[in-house]
Amino acid sequence: VVDQTGRPVVDREQHGHALPDRLDRLKRIGIDEASARDYGVVGCYEAAPQGSFSNTVACGLDLYPSLEGFVAQKDSFDTFEQFLTDYKAYFEECYVRHVLPRYRARTAELRAQISPFAGLALRGCLASGLTPGQGGDEYFLFGITTLGLGVLIDSIHTIKTLVFDQKAISLAYLKEQAAKNFEDEELYERIRSIKDFYGSNSPESNALARELSAFIADVIERHPIEKGVISSPALFDFTMDIYCRKRQASLNGRRQGELFSYGIMPCATPHALTLTDALLSSANVSCDRFPNGCPAMITLNGTDLAKDGVFETLVRSYFDAGGYHLAINTVNAQTLRQARERPQEHSDVMVKISGYSTQFVKLNDTLQTALTERAERGM
Repeated sequence: VVDQTGRPVVDREQHGHALPDRLDRLKRIGIDEASARDYGVVGCYEAAPQGSFSNTVACGLDLYPSLEGFVAQKDSFDTFEQFLTDYKAYFEECYVRHVLPRYRARTAELRAQISPFAGLALRGCLASGLTPGQGGDEYFLFGITTLGLGVLIDSIHTIKTLVFDQKAISLAYLKEQAAKNFEDEELYERIRSIKDFYGSNSPESNALARELSAFIADVIERHPIEKGVISSPALFDFTMDIYCRKRQASLNGRRQGELFSYGIMPCATPHALTLTDALLSSANVSCDRFPNGCPAMITLNGTDLAKDGVFETLVRSYFDAGGYHLAINTVNAQTLRQARERPQEHSDVMVKISGYSTQFVKLNDTLQTALTERAERGM
């Protein structure tokens, strides 16, 4: 594979999974090739065929609560393989029984919406006499956004490492400590000392990331919402990682008050992450199954950008490894802290918050705090 100048970019055979391609992903969910080639980006990350009804953020899928619900039912498993198999079965059952009904109700709401302008703008509506929601255009895309992939992967890996591999603690004790915000500092430090966590670019956690993300896509694909509606899954949920920080501590050691993971990136706590390893880990997510967007969001400061070749190497390496979408903030934490203290002097500070850019000083305190933390950590 070469770029437009003929420079080698990547050998696909060197990687454990196919590099993502928007055309292939759109075709997989049922878009014909001509329409898939004529895709556009809706809003922030989401790919959709031109001229079709595409509610790309129609409804969300919160991943981590399924793990909490699963381990609440049972404390003992013979092997990790049994644990993971049983969890997958539980996840799929919850999806069918609880999530799909929400999607169908949301679909009914979308079908009831009338927009004369959309009817004129989208293909097929004038000829059919139907509104976009009624099926007047060629496709009805229902965007499924997801929250907490990184926390889910790392929590399951933490269970594998401490409960099954090392046999250091019981699952019951890990659950108890999560409920108590990890007041057992010895256990907390033990979690922090795990070497092959999701975000370390280790083969084991990378393989788990591929497996779990592909499984989630499989479940969505196996269970259509209804005839004529195309499920288009994504691995992001705008700003929800920030607003979910008050949730109880997670089984991977993320304490209450700390940020959830965003997009396909690892959770910023409890482990000490390096930006390169975190990005390379995220490149192992099965992005080829999620046409509605798979962003990795990072923050680079001026010092990093000034180093010769650093930015180009970082970007090239990420996409060569299989990455799909890289969202970059170019600010440092000190600048953001100054902007919070003296907003009238920093109206020109622009930041990316989820998929859109805006003036930092116009954001609320919750978002400003989160962006400052992201700048400090680099992600």
